[in-house]
Amino acid sequence: MIATTSKVAYKEINEEGTMKTQRDKILYVVKSHCDRVENIFNGISLREISSLTGFDINAVSGRVNGLKKDGFLKTVEKRKCSITKRLVSPVIPINSDDENAELVKDSIYHMEDKIKLLLMIKGYKKIKFTSTLDGTRVLRVEYYKQIDVKDVHYCHLHGDLFLSEVSAWDDDCGEKYWYLVSEQ
Repeated sequence: MIATTSKVAYKEINEEGTMKTQRDKILYVVKSHCDRVENIFNGISLREISSLTGFDINAVSGRVNGLKKDGFLKTVEKRKCSITKRLVSPVIPINSDDENAELVKDSIYHMEDKIKLLLMIKGYKKIKFTSTLDGTRVLRVEYYKQIDVKDVHYCHLHGDLFLSEVSAWDDDCGEKYWYLVSEQ
């Protein structure tokens, strides 16, 4: 019974044009949110879209899935949602109207790939770039392993990013190291 009701509702909103209107508004909200460079990496969660548009979460989920299927949106690295505080897979536009933002994002990813390669040459494995909740890019090697100072210098000489070491003591694991990433 529920499946039939869902199919009827889907047909009705599709014929009324509600789906296209919701879809367009959601795409607009995602693009607007990701126009700022600091939001490119973090994307926007479904609950955040729901909050901004006023659409029910099930409508947002359906339209976002359609936009992903049609090549307008893609998911990025998981982060905590600002509304639910749970781990989510946020989305970003694939074809952003802001060409400069796309160029910045592509060039930063290219620079990060170069740093990964340089560290691999030096023998490091499991090199991971992530974004913090405030959008700061961070590099981690293996399970918070320290990178030798000479190797950090090597990355600065041959790469386009600057790595700033940060460390903290963990009672279970000992000293943990990660690196804040910025452009030189």
